[in-house]
Amino acid sequence: MGYKLDLVLEEEKLEFIIHILRDAIFFDNDPPRTDEEKKERLEQTFVELKKFIPKIFSLAIGEDQFDSGSKVILDLLQYPKLNKQLSYVLLDIALLELFPELEERTAVNLQI
Repeated sequence: MGYKLDLVLEEEKLEFIIHILRDAIFFDNDPPRTDEEKKERLEQTFVELKKFIPKIFSLAIGEDQFDSGSKVILDLLQYPKLNKQLSYVLLDIALLELFPELEERTAVNLQI
């Protein structure tokens, strides 16, 4: 998992993620998706999630358990308000990784 986190925190990918978050939060003017589009997107997301999780997990716990566990993870991420909060928390962590001096300043401000 640490390796995957390092991949996500690479500068180019982090910039891409920040732009996606900005667009989703401030520039979401897309027309609503149809039920068919939502279903296709959910299926594609499930396939990509299974690719993201290292194969060693599926070998260790079995393919059926791996599929059901991946489905549970995907279902947990289907709440827009929670996703927005999760995005803010992850952005905060990413910014602290890029600029550790922010954490030092925050700690100093809290002591005053």
